[in-house]
Amino acid sequence: MIAAEVRRPTTFPPQDRCRLVRQVNLTDEIKHLLQRLADPTLQQIAVWKMEGYSYDEMAVKLDCSKRTVIRKFNLIRQIAEAGE
Repeated sequence: MIAAEVRRPTTFPPQDRCRLVRQVNLTDEIKHLLQRLADPTLQQIAVWKMEGYSYDEMAVKLDCSKRTVIRKFNLIRQIAEAGE
């Protein structure tokens, strides 16, 4: 009979555990916000904003004005704040 390999849980120092918990919570919050954004364009703008795209770059990608992107981003903010 072969002995089963026992795996010990990975342990992290307290500061790393706190950082990991914050990252998990932030990831969950982002997923929740994206689910609340029913419009795929709003979802894409939110993702691009997190990736560091400028409003000008997003406007080019969406073939619309910078002002339209800003208005849509303000709507994303309103939805995010309403969900808090």
